[in-house]
Amino acid sequence: MKQTLFIMVLAMGMCSIKMSAQTKKQSVTKHTTTSRSTNSQQGGQIMKFRQVGEDGYVWYKLKRGNLYGVRDSEGNDIIPIKYDEVNYICKEEKGFHYFKVKEGKFEGAFTREGTMVVSPNSRYWLIELEGASSPKIDNGGMVFWIAKKENDNTAIILDARGKYVIKLPEGCIWAHLNSSFGDIKNMFSFAGINYFQIEGSGAKIGIFDLDGNQIAPPIYNMCYLQDWGNTISKELDGKKTQEKIEYKCSTKFNYTPFESLYFAFSKQSLSPSSTSMNTSNSTVTSSSNRNSNNASSTGGTQTIVVEHHRDPIPVQQWQACWACGGMGTMGCDGCGGSGTKYIGDNLRRCGLCNGQGIRPCNICYGNKGQYITVYQ
Repeated sequence: MKQTLFIMVLAMGMCSIKMSAQTKKQSVTKHTTTSRSTNSQQGGQIMKFRQVGEDGYVWYKLKRGNLYGVRDSEGNDIIPIKYDEVNYICKEEKGFHYFKVKEGKFEGAFTREGTMVVSPNSRYWLIELEGASSPKIDNGGMVFWIAKKENDNTAIILDARGKYVIKLPEGCIWAHLNSSFGDIKNMFSFAGINYFQIEGSGAKIGIFDLDGNQIAPPIYNMCYLQDWGNTISKELDGKKTQEKIEYKCSTKFNYTPFESLYFAFSKQSLSPSSTSMNTSNSTVTSSSNRNSNNASSTGGTQTIVVEHHRDPIPVQQWQACWACGGMGTMGCDGCGGSGTKYIGDNLRRCGLCNGQGIRPCNICYGNKGQYITVYQ
């Protein structure tokens, strides 16, 4: 009897040891699986915040740690997560649409498609996209960048693609793109002869051509071009003067905007999708605290998505050319639109336009406009 009891106790002990070993083995296996799910190479948690510009453009601000990037509404990462600040700039009165980034104290710019136009490595502490005050009338949609270096308020001009044109004379703080017309009616029919009107210290005005060459120094109370660039009017200390010049607006630089950098738009009213942004952001804030604990425990990377209602839908919309008003032609700059010009004392037919007074538009090349993407 005692022998039988001893054998039963021994068997129960062996079963207990085997079960304990199996439990320990399962525990070790589970720990190994969790370890393999760790993905520390991604750089930590990514948060995604939905944004809607005043023009209806939908984009997502990405955040990892203290750095920011941009993803478009189609899921493409268009600006890497490496900048201290990123903002979408759209100016209704001038039709500008672009991203401005900041790395340290230096600014840079990207198009909406993600092309870098101005790098923060250029070490500009300020950059702004500029054009005429009324681009539909004045300058055919031409744009340029104003930049300023650290500890220097003097303006630097870059063309539309960020190429360096010129640093203006010392003390010149800004530049404006202006145009010269034959008469008032041409302002609504043709693009004028474009030039830079320079603002110096004490609100003094000067003129530079599109290649950065000085036509008039910034010493005048008022200074501008008339008669398709053939006359310069100046005012200094109350005395007004005019003189004939020959100025053509041809240039080796490119002031034509690209990749939706410029087009007119109407400010969007708040819709359910844009209104939900604030609610969504509060949701992200609370959920990020919850999910950050999970991320830290697993070591994995998590993307927090902002919940929202229906996004505005991208629609292709025809935009008539600002330069020619959708006609595909513009006034000839050789004869000022008259079809004739004087050669010596003789009035001759203009050879540039063959006496027609008009030429194919040099902005749309006769296409009368282009399709742009708008959000509705």
